[in-house]
Amino acid sequence: MGGDPTGYARTLTLIGTTSADGLVTRTEVQVDLASGRFFRVERGAIRNSRVVFDGRTLWQRDWTGGVHPLDGVDASMGAVTEAYLRRYGYLHPGRDPATFGCVSGGAGADAQYDIVSIVPQGGREVRMWVDRGSGLPAKTWQRTATSTATALYDDYRQVGQFALPFVVRSTEGSGSSTFAIQSVTFTQGMLPRPAFARPATLHDGSIIDGARSTIVPMIVEGGQALVEAEVNGRHLLFQLDTGGHAILTREAARALGVHLFGSGASGGGGEGTVAEQYTRPQTLQIGGARIGALPFYVIPYGRDFWDRGPGRGPRAGILGLEIFERFAVRLDYASGHLTLTPLQRFAYRGAGARLALTFEADTPLVPARADDVPGHFQLDTGNSGGTLIFGPFLRAHHLNSRYTTGFKATSSGTGGEVHLQTRRLRRLAVDGLLLERFVSYFVDQRTGAFSSRTEAGNLGFDVLSQFTTTLDYLHRVAYVEPLAVPRIPVYNRVGLYATPDGGALVVRVVFPNSPASLAGIVPNDQLLQVNGRAGSGISVDAFRALTRGAIGSTMVLDVMHRARRRHVILHLRELLCPSPHEMCSPAVRRIHN
Repeated sequence: MGGDPTGYARTLTLIGTTSADGLVTRTEVQVDLASGRFFRVERGAIRNSRVVFDGRTLWQRDWTGGVHPLDGVDASMGAVTEAYLRRYGYLHPGRDPATFGCVSGGAGADAQYDIVSIVPQGGREVRMWVDRGSGLPAKTWQRTATSTATALYDDYRQVGQFALPFVVRSTEGSGSSTFAIQSVTFTQGMLPRPAFARPATLHDGSIIDGARSTIVPMIVEGGQALVEAEVNGRHLLFQLDTGGHAILTREAARALGVHLFGSGASGGGGEGTVAEQYTRPQTLQIGGARIGALPFYVIPYGRDFWDRGPGRGPRAGILGLEIFERFAVRLDYASGHLTLTPLQRFAYRGAGARLALTFEADTPLVPARADDVPGHFQLDTGNSGGTLIFGPFLRAHHLNSRYTTGFKATSSGTGGEVHLQTRRLRRLAVDGLLLERFVSYFVDQRTGAFSSRTEAGNLGFDVLSQFTTTLDYLHRVAYVEPLAVPRIPVYNRVGLYATPDGGALVVRVVFPNSPASLAGIVPNDQLLQVNGRAGSGISVDAFRALTRGAIGSTMVLDVMHRARRRHVILHLRELLCPSPHEMCSPAVRRIHN
């Protein structure tokens, strides 16, 4: 590549454009070649972001102006490797420690390359394809927590003594981008330390009339927190999701009459992707909390996302990370209240336990213990049900072998289906509380947010509703206050899941060894009547509530089974005991950490 650039320069500056998702941004990258500290700034009509590595922590100011660190286990190792590559550590291995290995001599499409494994000290492995003819790097590959990241280097040009690629094509998960470099500058001068400081947050969140906070009614529906917001003067209902972004459904965007930009793809809990575009409404207000022209994703969610049933207005989308980056958010599921306080004015005054927040991506992680095994779990208000335990964590600690009862099921998330085993986790400990025999889901995904190699799982409504939780992203902390009287969750007691379809209530899932399966009900049966009501008029949430009635009560069904009408009486009972000789009922008790 022409030698060691640090022999004649201290700072590298790259200026060009980045093309991604049908949008083009002006991009500047500056690197301290001695330490690897760097920042990358993108400026455009929709995308304006800044990523900074200060030598210890990777910081992200996203396209809406909010700031949070990327300081989880994999993100931290990834930042070390990124800094190593940007300072060309592989060109001076004597003073920049790393472990090198030969992956292969290259065969087939890779025959012209030598493939080298490099593990920088404290970083994650990166594999580099080196062209045998030119000796120049052509590609790098890394395994991230949930996917893989590749970079293709092209259009090498001589810059002084050094050969540099002027086109870099990057792909990670569902996203891809092309950085076309227009100018390269090496300088002797050292950038001032503030250049690599945590990016400044855009304090564009405020409370009208100068109040300290605003308290907003919160609808708890089907295990999800819903809040009303005013967008461009129109009142809409949104799901509040710590694991999501500001998103409009296509129907809501059409109703608002906003202009759409770009074309990309988004991932989520599923293994696939979903199309997305972008827009920028002029105003967003939640109660007395006001934000300016906040960019939104626009995603074509299906009816199962936005339809809340007869007589109830639809969900317009999601409010996520962008809210939590501007306000301290207090979630009180018991009273049905949401409190928002601008982060720059917030000081916690309660008696809750303090949990440190870390981030692999955009969802906060908190420490917890599953069957006494410690791990970091996503704190996800968008998860309307039980705890998810991820496949790599299950395998590493042999948790699957501890359970004999359970069944395979399929759920849905952004990006498609989520495949899981439904079980009752014996113990889940979250600061000060032990949750016993809560129904949980053992997930085995190859890709997507639930496939993480470094996270233990995901905590949803069943866990979060045991606390009043305050999230303070500025200080990277969550405060949890256990309820005086625990909320003991009630799970499906008939073994039946059904959804409306074409004017009928159709059976989708039947649990093995459940009252429904023992009565001969199978998927695709139609429920003509449920407890005397026409099945066609019962929403998903209403049917879900009926399946969670009192133990010993009955559910009376008229079922169309293979063109034959049947009258069925189901007796409700607890399902999914951890083993045949263990009790099933969930419990919550306080513990000393």
